[in-house]
Amino acid sequence: MSVGEELSTLESLVRRMRYVSTYSEVVADDTNLFVDFCKNALECLKNLYNTYKERTGVTLKDVETWIGMADTRVWNMRYVKTFDMVMPDDHNLVIDCLKTLELAASKLLSVLS
Repeated sequence: MSVGEELSTLESLVRRMRYVSTYSEVVADDTNLFVDFCKNALECLKNLYNTYKERTGVTLKDVETWIGMADTRVWNMRYVKTFDMVMPDDHNLVIDCLKTLELAASKLLSVLS
């Protein structure tokens, strides 16, 4: 899948997300869309980084570490079904993954700028 297609997939997932506030009913999609987003964002970043490595021959230790951390978090994520309890880990893994993806993307962007 091209980077453009991957970004379109991410945009589509974001458009399907909804804001959930205190006392709102949480449905399975509220968690599962974030799981899908993290998985797709990780693959997109891996593809971008691999393209960078192939074209420059340079590896970035920080980026590889953060991608590895995000990969571990994605691997531990789960999809929930209706009436499943959404546990703190379900939320925290998403937040931790998004933060490591942000760090890796920021570093890669700073090297490219």
